[in-house]
Amino acid sequence: MALWRVIDIIQESEKWLAERGVPDSRLDTEYLLAEVLRLDRVGLYLAFDRPITESELVDFRALLKRRGKREPLQHVLGYTEFMGHRILTSSAALIPRPETEILVEQALVMLKNIAEPRVIDIGTGTGCIAIGIALENPKVKILALEISGHALELARENVAAHDLSEKIVLSQFDILKTLPRLQERVDLVVSNPPYINFSELSGMQKEVAEFEPHQALFDSDDGLVFYRRYAEILPRLLNPGGRFLFEFGGEHQAKAILNIFMTAGLTELEITNDYAGHPRLIRGRYTS
Repeated sequence: MALWRVIDIIQESEKWLAERGVPDSRLDTEYLLAEVLRLDRVGLYLAFDRPITESELVDFRALLKRRGKREPLQHVLGYTEFMGHRILTSSAALIPRPETEILVEQALVMLKNIAEPRVIDIGTGTGCIAIGIALENPKVKILALEISGHALELARENVAAHDLSEKIVLSQFDILKTLPRLQERVDLVVSNPPYINFSELSGMQKEVAEFEPHQALFDSDDGLVFYRRYAEILPRLLNPGGRFLFEFGGEHQAKAILNIFMTAGLTELEITNDYAGHPRLIRGRYTS
């Protein structure tokens, strides 16, 4: 029996994934095969005629079957790229999205002229926001809060992998019920909270609905629970003049979220669009 070549595996596997409704089946096939062969995608293209060994084929098929069941590619690989850095991923926490990189970029600008900035990251998940900020700002100290113990363990792995344990303090915490005890208030609060109404579950992609943690996706009501809570507690977390930056769900939430923070007396409110041109972030300032 002739050996499978790289190009044969890619073509057959792309077709197999597409038949199972997997988006970007060619791209996902390439990522999975590159992982098994320990190549990048450029190296994969340069090795199209390379034969695949039996052990490599066994390893690849195991990954391919998981993706064929619509398990997210990032879970199958066990990592994703965020701000150019590798972040470990699992079903314990929300997969970092490219849109959240905009939040980190804006946070870094907000902190640029503060000598020793202090930040709270609420709902840290994988820790990607805190890590993205800490890797670019040498003086920052971050308190990263997370309600899920499993997510917190994943965040701890990521923080340790980037040697940031002295800059990022992780704490299991339910921000809806109580407040962290702070030695001093902070300069910036950031968050990508649950903002999806549970009624939207049936229309969601299988990768999200079945494999990502619902606690990180849905709030207990209308998708605005956390923003109302943040508007209430920001004056007790932020220094006078301190700022906040939160991700939200898009156009359908923008007006309501703006109104929540405006009614609470927070100032300099501004909404930023994501890469697709949809409203995605709200920023503002607390002035006592």
